[in-house]
Amino acid sequence: MLNVPNNLISEKPIERKDSDTLDLLRQIWKDTLQIAQIGQHDNFFMLNGDSLTALKMLHQVKKLLGAELRITDIYQNPTLSQFAALIRGNARAGEYIALTQEARLDDDIEALPGRPKNPPAAILLTGATGFIGRFLLRRLLNDYEQSQIYCLVRASSQQHAAARLKDTLCQWDLWQKGDEDRLVAVPGDIAKPRLGLNADDYRYLAETVDTIFHCATNVNHLENYAAAKAANVDSANDLLRLVTTQRPKLLNFISTLAVFNSQGQPKGRIIDEESPITAENHLAANGYETSKWVAEKIILLAQDRGIRCNVYRLGLVWADSEKGRFDPQQREYRVLESCLLAGCSITDYAYEVQPVPVDYVVDAISLLAEQNPQGGQIFHIGGTEGSVMNISACLDDLPNQSLKPLPWFNWIKEVQTLHDQGHTLPVVPFVEFGFSMNQNEFEDHQMNTKQSRTLYDWKKTRQELELSGLETPIFDRKMIRLALEYILTPNPDLKLSAAS
Repeated sequence: MLNVPNNLISEKPIERKDSDTLDLLRQIWKDTLQIAQIGQHDNFFMLNGDSLTALKMLHQVKKLLGAELRITDIYQNPTLSQFAALIRGNARAGEYIALTQEARLDDDIEALPGRPKNPPAAILLTGATGFIGRFLLRRLLNDYEQSQIYCLVRASSQQHAAARLKDTLCQWDLWQKGDEDRLVAVPGDIAKPRLGLNADDYRYLAETVDTIFHCATNVNHLENYAAAKAANVDSANDLLRLVTTQRPKLLNFISTLAVFNSQGQPKGRIIDEESPITAENHLAANGYETSKWVAEKIILLAQDRGIRCNVYRLGLVWADSEKGRFDPQQREYRVLESCLLAGCSITDYAYEVQPVPVDYVVDAISLLAEQNPQGGQIFHIGGTEGSVMNISACLDDLPNQSLKPLPWFNWIKEVQTLHDQGHTLPVVPFVEFGFSMNQNEFEDHQMNTKQSRTLYDWKKTRQELELSGLETPIFDRKMIRLALEYILTPNPDLKLSAAS
């Protein structure tokens, strides 16, 4: 029961003073988060809030303040004062980031003489416990049999880091006998200064490592630029300082095709590996895409100074093609899981770009890094124009999985109905945009999005990979089916009750 002062409660939402709104919102946060004191600059998520508590909080905000907001609103306005301003209608929207001002490379970061050792005796990998990182780690262990691999892991101690790393690989069936002899887990955090490394670990890595694969990133598409900046931008300067300390190193930077977008750009433009990123426009609200642009620009500035860096822009990464292993945090996983939970599926689901299996992605990164040890390259891995798939048809003949087929708009409305009834499916943050639309508005939105979409060309990268024997995979219903089977493996009778 919310402990709300009587003078702030009304049966119907009423006009309030700014201080009343702030005080009532503060009380809602206190009761939702079970915290005694909350300051106006405190961040909801720094107070141990998460998407579930955010939904509970939004329900109370609607009930007591009459403000019907989306979960994305709290991610975009995470402090008490920002969220109160949003409720009062004073929040700033549609702000663009001054990208070139944000993309600054420290003046004292300069290339070292000499070349990195190749093949590397020691490799540093960031993001080894993430979706792409764990598969990349397995690939590096297989491809660089004589190399010691150091993994930066967010942990409180070396023992904690080692346990977390092994647990992740075992859970994903990626651990092999003997890995413990070649893996060294290093506690750190890319969102902290100097990558969260203590002085001894930093000095040792600077003296030892020959090649770095920077895969770690904050991939929360709901957050704004300010929230993503420390992990995605500040870490770029810290990594480049490490690259240019003690001995020359090669930096392989994992980026995204989303550094390009349609904001203020001609419709249907085609982007390839040679296209500059300088003309892009990115909103502060789009924290992931904006921060990755800034980070990539910093890496490109380093390339201009002669620092050895390769950039790999990834498209839509799918489950692995062997076992359908997929990460629950990925949008496309959430779509499939929500189909199973809701008991209805999508007959016309459109992929903006063709999904590429994660095992192909990491095979490509490892191969291209080996073939380009002096850096200076930009690669696109994925980007082929997408297709429309019938997800419902991918579940034919699976036991206990008879799903009602629905068009995309009707499926979103079904998700909305369930959400209003208290059954919030994992996909809700990504489809809330359609909750307030009628079918004509929705179709207009889809058409405008399609017409303004940026197209990606990756022929240059694909040809280099194919010449080396790595064939481009074909995305089809079998890959969707494999991912669905993986989702069902731990719970073959997945039903709505799991989401309630």
